[in-house]
Amino acid sequence: MPLCEDTRMLKERLEAVMKATKITRIQKLASLAVTAVLTGSLLILGGFASDAQEPERQIQTDSDITDGWLNDSKNPESKKWRHSFKTEGFFVNQYGIRLAWNNDSSLYQTTRQVTAGEVYTVSFIEELKQYADNPDVMEAIRLAILEERETEENSTNQWVTNFIMTNPVVVGVDGPYQETYDELAAVFYESGKKEYYSSVLEKSSKETQAAMAERAYKEHNIPCFSMTVQILTAEERLQYLEKSYQDNQTAFFSILFSDLAGNEQTSYAYRAYEDDRKDFFSIAVESLDSYQCEALAKRAYREGKKEFLYLIPGAKDDKDF
Repeated sequence: MPLCEDTRMLKERLEAVMKATKITRIQKLASLAVTAVLTGSLLILGGFASDAQEPERQIQTDSDITDGWLNDSKNPESKKWRHSFKTEGFFVNQYGIRLAWNNDSSLYQTTRQVTAGEVYTVSFIEELKQYADNPDVMEAIRLAILEERETEENSTNQWVTNFIMTNPVVVGVDGPYQETYDELAAVFYESGKKEYYSSVLEKSSKETQAAMAERAYKEHNIPCFSMTVQILTAEERLQYLEKSYQDNQTAFFSILFSDLAGNEQTSYAYRAYEDDRKDFFSIAVESLDSYQCEALAKRAYREGKKEFLYLIPGAKDDKDF
């Protein structure tokens, strides 16, 4: 490509970034104007309504939020994913139990009633129906359901609250195991049973958790690493974030990057730009606001760093390079 043509494309790219930023500013001013108009209208309407009887205020009581973890918005769209099909692994009572839930229990011939906070109809796939009469396995299933209930009650994560357990189905049973949690963490890691690995790791010692995180990092086991770092301390996660940057491991970096505060994410964006680390910059650049994007786009244009200019948000409005 001729140099003049390359320069023209860079200039267009820069103008696209700046154009996106300017539109954002105009939109903000327009939003303020609309807000002012609406506020004035409400004040006027409030004056007309001042003589009207004020409706009785609704006060939410504890009885209104019974089973608060099941509360929904009145909008049906908010719960369209609720009770969606899900599978999860548990390790309880020396058994590994895999449950699927939110399925139709009438599809299965073998079912049992299990009381775990409330009564659940637990179904068994045909290959595992013999466990329906095993008291140790049934106790493990009960404890697994209780664990899931506790998770649901204490979580605000949509991936938990949108998959509330109903109609559990037993789709996996392993055990009984005699090893300790620390030993089982290594057993399930090596056997690839990730559904149990996560469960036993939460119950393992801090030393084992740290050792398994280091092993997963060294062996580039990204799924197990992502499970392990969730239970490490914030300081330990930050250490792995910096280590992944130094080691040029973008996959691990992307897992840990969201843990950072906004200003720390921004620092990594500028650092990656300075270090010519495009892969890391592509992850961190999303933390920049529109003004920072504009300033950095100007700088990238001046310095001829078109690879970075192309990664800045808002620069693909008019043309796809």
